[in-house]
Amino acid sequence: MMAQAKQRLVFVLVLLFASVPAIALAERDSVIVDCARGRSIQDALGKKNPDRPLTVVIRGACTENVTIQRDDVTLEGDGGIITGGIAIDAARRVVVTGLTIMNPAGDGVTVTNGGSAAISNNHIDDNAGYGIFLRHASFAIVNNNTMLRNGITNPTTVDASGIGVSLGSMVRASQNQIGGNANTGIEVFDNSTYRSEGDVVAIGTPGRSAVDIFRAGYVDLRGATVNGRVDASQQSQLQVRNLPGLPSTITGDIGVSGLSLLRLRMGVVRVASNLSCSTVSFAVCTCDGFPSSSCPANVP
Repeated sequence: MMAQAKQRLVFVLVLLFASVPAIALAERDSVIVDCARGRSIQDALGKKNPDRPLTVVIRGACTENVTIQRDDVTLEGDGGIITGGIAIDAARRVVVTGLTIMNPAGDGVTVTNGGSAAISNNHIDDNAGYGIFLRHASFAIVNNNTMLRNGITNPTTVDASGIGVSLGSMVRASQNQIGGNANTGIEVFDNSTYRSEGDVVAIGTPGRSAVDIFRAGYVDLRGATVNGRVDASQQSQLQVRNLPGLPSTITGDIGVSGLSLLRLRMGVVRVASNLSCSTVSFAVCTCDGFPSSSCPANVP
């Protein structure tokens, strides 16, 4: 009898916990920050339970630097403008969306120390440093943003690009507009990866590249439009391919050197571009659709 009673008790407890809605285990806090009323984004991040997801809806013009070091934070713009930078430091599953971000003293958005983020539908323009910069084994999904004129306002940051991916980091990007930056549009280096689908990239400063890949970087351009030079060097890899209904087009020269590899897939459009494939530095360039698997040096 005692054993049967224990079994019934266990059965009742199982039913009780099974009836608790799953959403209760992942409740989300939400707060509105109206900077026109003197509110602070950073203060809002510190006032809620760090063990629960948090959405911060941002309104008005905010002048502050924001550091996110807790997981599952969403910064959502409702007409919000941040004059300052957003630093995602080792935090995971951070969302930054619908904001205008302008940092007069440095980078717009940084993701560092293994952090992960989804960065979408923002204007990340006119920052003194990079628009977006990933470092130290971080990951981001970067969709439908503008990254324009970054590094232009500060003559001491001539190396600032639209987006930089470094030190073992990875980006999956789609439909971004990147151009007019002080250094290059997309900069990928130190064992990092960038995959683009439908990005439009252009040079900013004459003599610079639209896409620059070096020190074992890897870039996969899919359905991308690149208006400017593309460089791959120092044991890096570049692959360019089309998407259904969306061809990749490169309207600048391509330079491949230093043990690097280029592969242009079938149907990629090159417009008035020259290809320099440095065989003396053991570069390898292949183009699908040519019997010899070599690429034409010049496309008129």
